[in-house]
Amino acid sequence: MISIDRLKLMARRPPELLIAPRTISVLRHLAQASAPSELYVRALQADLVAGVRFLRTHGILDRTTETRMMSLEAAVRGAKTAGILQFISQALLQRGVGEDLPGIPFSRARFLRHCAFVGSFCRTYATIRPLPGVSPDTAYMFGAAHDIGTIELAKLAPEVFTSVSSFARQCGTSFDVAFSCSFPESIHSLGAIFATNWRLQREFSGMLARFDQDTLEPDDDLLAVVLIADWLSSQNNATWEQWPAMSVLPLAIAERYTAEREFYDDVAQQTLEYLQSRFAGVARPAA
Repeated sequence: MISIDRLKLMARRPPELLIAPRTISVLRHLAQASAPSELYVRALQADLVAGVRFLRTHGILDRTTETRMMSLEAAVRGAKTAGILQFISQALLQRGVGEDLPGIPFSRARFLRHCAFVGSFCRTYATIRPLPGVSPDTAYMFGAAHDIGTIELAKLAPEVFTSVSSFARQCGTSFDVAFSCSFPESIHSLGAIFATNWRLQREFSGMLARFDQDTLEPDDDLLAVVLIADWLSSQNNATWEQWPAMSVLPLAIAERYTAEREFYDDVAQQTLEYLQSRFAGVARPAA
């Protein structure tokens, strides 16, 4: 199998992110109707690839850190209609990602549902319990984009993705765990490289780099919420894997969840209700 160092080298030269034709169609319709900015934000949040690409193009650039702040609301306001039309035109010139990546065990619909679950969970949490320096919109993007390493691995090295997926299916575990058993580093370390290359918010790439550490920093509240949301997806049939994929929370995060289990489960239920209409046709993994 390919080495982790080779994967890192490939990750530093990522292909251009591709947007689904359906998302382009929705954005174009909104532009023609002179829709309010919140509808653009909602459309971009519904497609991880579109949201990340829009931030790369129109995200607010922090001149000190040379990174783009992950706030779709601010990016849409700054881009205005002209910027959105330019974004649509650029997307139309590229090949859209279909519902699935052919030849590998990957369902784009399930992946987007999982991203939306984690992102929506984080947004609901941040709305109920504000996180220092993190808006609900930013919490959504941090949560929704936490698996960018996975989807980019599927495109960069489909043979590695397929091999790790097969191992995970045989063990009945998550792709993340299977990857860490196969390589000396986490799949999220690749995600951190992508986030750095795309000049996304430094706090986001840092969060991915710390994703699988045993202990968290005192100010890692958002990371803790993302980890809990990711784990709860496996308890609520909202994983992206096409097989029953169980995962385990780090001890410190498990204690945090247990101390307020009723609250976290209630946020998860609210998230599921929100997603039910959007992803009603997405199949659950076979038992």
